[in-house]
Amino acid sequence: MKTLIPLLLIGSFLGLIAAAQLYDTGLAASPIDIDDSNIPYTAADVGGEGIDADALAKLNEVRKKLKIRYQVVSGFRSKEENKEIGGAKHSRHMNGLAFDILVPDSDQAKFYEAAKASGFVAFGWAHDALHIDTGNKRWWTYDDDSDAMYGSAKCAHLDKAPTNFINDPDYGAKAWCDKFKRKHISKRL
Repeated sequence: MKTLIPLLLIGSFLGLIAAAQLYDTGLAASPIDIDDSNIPYTAADVGGEGIDADALAKLNEVRKKLKIRYQVVSGFRSKEENKEIGGAKHSRHMNGLAFDILVPDSDQAKFYEAAKASGFVAFGWAHDALHIDTGNKRWWTYDDDSDAMYGSAKCAHLDKAPTNFINDPDYGAKAWCDKFKRKHISKRL
């Protein structure tokens, strides 16, 4: 069985991006090379006892639907861990409701469908990786330096999200970004 190279930055989205880059360069196994899709995620796999049982059950629903056990890079984080890695002040990781997961770009469309159907409502899109959580319905993207992009800035990196998410009327990402672009262009004219 192949395993991913251990990362010093486990628990941070920067670590998630670094792992995705290792995967791209061939220095780490693809998450889909690991044949353990029948093994459920446990609290120990995703940050310990602080993980929300319902969020963990939803993550296992995704695993069952896709028959793939993707690498979870970050799950539950204590307030101290979250602060240390530069996580968002009100990160859902601190409530045990969030996961950062290595998902190759080629799998993100089917992962999105399975995650949404399983009850995940928040999505943060990056190259070969994403954030999902069961908090409030929202979305954002990450730039190439692993910084979260919100507001109008998230539109510049919308290409990191799969087309089915971009066009999903439940999230309105394409419509929101198109509206912002029209408004921004008309202000400049």
